[in-house]
Amino acid sequence: MTKVNPCNFKPPKDSSVLISLAKLLLPLLIKYKYGDLQLKIVDNGLERFKALKNVRTIICPNHPSPADIEVVSLFSKLVGEELNFLTARELFHARPGRINLLEYLGCYSVARGTTDFSAYRTTRNLIVSGKKKLVIFPEGEVSYQADSLLPLKAGAIYMAFAALLKLRTIDKSAPVMILPVALKYSYKSNIRKNLEKTVRFLEHSLHIKTNRKSTLLQRIRFLSERFITQYEKEYNCSSTENTSLNNRVQNLRKTILNEVAKALGCELPKNYSLLDQIHFLQSVIYDLRWRKKEYARFFLKHTSSASQSKLKKWAKDLHHAVNIMGIYQESFAEPVAQEKMAALVEVMELDMFKHVSPKGPLLIHCDIGDALNLADYYDEFLADRSSTVDKVNNLLAARLFQQIGKLESYAPHIYV
Repeated sequence: MTKVNPCNFKPPKDSSVLISLAKLLLPLLIKYKYGDLQLKIVDNGLERFKALKNVRTIICPNHPSPADIEVVSLFSKLVGEELNFLTARELFHARPGRINLLEYLGCYSVARGTTDFSAYRTTRNLIVSGKKKLVIFPEGEVSYQADSLLPLKAGAIYMAFAALLKLRTIDKSAPVMILPVALKYSYKSNIRKNLEKTVRFLEHSLHIKTNRKSTLLQRIRFLSERFITQYEKEYNCSSTENTSLNNRVQNLRKTILNEVAKALGCELPKNYSLLDQIHFLQSVIYDLRWRKKEYARFFLKHTSSASQSKLKKWAKDLHHAVNIMGIYQESFAEPVAQEKMAALVEVMELDMFKHVSPKGPLLIHCDIGDALNLADYYDEFLADRSSTVDKVNNLLAARLFQQIGKLESYAPHIYV
């Protein structure tokens, strides 16, 4: 991957005072954004976590919802430990002109889609210091998928092994753990009334006449189709009646990527996944938007003189390419639980209005799994680094997937 500008790196500047204040205000923030939300750690998960006290650990949760940031912060409060968070670099400028406190709350930046050596070194050094556990979302993006995972990025595993290598020069017996944590969102009660209210609002926004004879799922399906059609027209992306929804979404994402890359004068890395290509372009735009053009030019075929308004527009295009990933054919396979309907609706809400409306009281079940001890794979890593990282990454994915399935039995199943 391409090297990134180190001057844009945001290191953690943990402030115990601000972290304590944030924990105090967290319930109010959650109430304001999501309404009633409760986090419940299942089985003996809390005891499993406490057994890792003072053990160097990377916590790796799945990433099904934009609410995961607040939920993991609530997790930190429940387990009674301050944590450090590897955070997408764009979030440090999410609200221009406002004071950003992320660095003081234990967060540090990573330029996704690039080789960010500053993030790599900081992660390694934080693990070695052993002062706090780290949180890294290995999917690298919100998946909007309650029952499955996006392909896991291997970066967390690689950085953990790098820390273990350094630790072996200090303490040969010190372990580094990878802790899988599964999150499963469900509603405590029937949310049909609020779902219908949001669907009507979206129908009005997309100029759709409500068909009272259609089921709620059929209306959401039609909404999703119109939502995708709207962007196909905007980006001149054609499809036929026989093109599946998944292929339409995939083709639309490719079209958006190619259009933004062409506008920037930037060549997309051919060996990247679509998501990695999106993150790569987001990093280029970040450097151009925040006056780091001397670094962005390494990615460009020619010097960009794009205005801030154009850069902002292209950044928005890339957000569309991320958000539409949450709409896929399998979501409409009946019977569909209300949580899956809500996720589809919220993808469109978030993309169109930049916020989601609370649908009802949320219950998030959390399963803390058995940690992977990287010391068990140390000799394999020395012999073949790439294969060992892939092996451990696949083990992490398998455990997370198993834990998500386990949580299915805890969630109330309500079909509306």
